[in-house]
Amino acid sequence: MNTRSRPTPIECRHYDALVGSRITAVDWSSLDGEAVPVLLLDAASRSGGRACVYVLADPEGNGPGFLDHDLNQGGTS
Repeated sequence: MNTRSRPTPIECRHYDALVGSRITAVDWSSLDGEAVPVLLLDAASRSGGRACVYVLADPEGNGPGFLDHDLNQGGTS
């Protein structure tokens, strides 16, 4: 039987903030010696700079995929 959980309201707000953004470039960073893609967006970050998206294993780095970003979400995180 294939069951899946529903996203939390926090997860919904987190991903909804990406809607309408456009990837304008890909930069590369390093994590523990591994290349990590950093997607640069045409949107503002919480700090007012250019927003970025990082692909992580999960928020803690040990589970299913998680798309981290620093988009301004109207003061929520």
